[in-house]
Amino acid sequence: MHRTCALLAAVMCGVLTAPAGAAPDARSVPLRKPDAAWLAIHVPDGPNGAVTFSGRSHKGYYRAYACPDVAAATSVIAAIPDSTTQRATAAQQGVALKNALQAQKCAPAKGRYRIALIGAQAEINHGVEASEEWTAISAVDSEGRTIGLVFDASVYAITD
Repeated sequence: MHRTCALLAAVMCGVLTAPAGAAPDARSVPLRKPDAAWLAIHVPDGPNGAVTFSGRSHKGYYRAYACPDVAAATSVIAAIPDSTTQRATAAQQGVALKNALQAQKCAPAKGRYRIALIGAQAEINHGVEASEEWTAISAVDSEGRTIGLVFDASVYAITD
């Protein structure tokens, strides 16, 4: 069996599991510039990393939240418990996300932003083709201010 296939099969079957607490703390994940491939997958309609959010709620879901800075956005990501190592359910993760957004003074994002740097990510898996990939982002708003975004980078995310 090809090495990649064997590794994928082992992961899919649960043979390889990370020990509890093995996931890196989101605050230790370095920020990096998004490459063209990341932008094409996660922000396909945004030229040069630009993305626009309506600020509208979709049954309580918002695609992105604006935070005072990227440190606040990263703290939100760090607060989401990992579903594999901490056995958190999607509902528990959602509550943790909402509480952290409130604690960090993040509000639904509205307007146009340019993604400058991407950082830590946390997944909330609601089932097949329903995962949320919350990502800490350093972005520049339409007034030229650098802020933090907590952005659902999932390809299944609602775009508005």
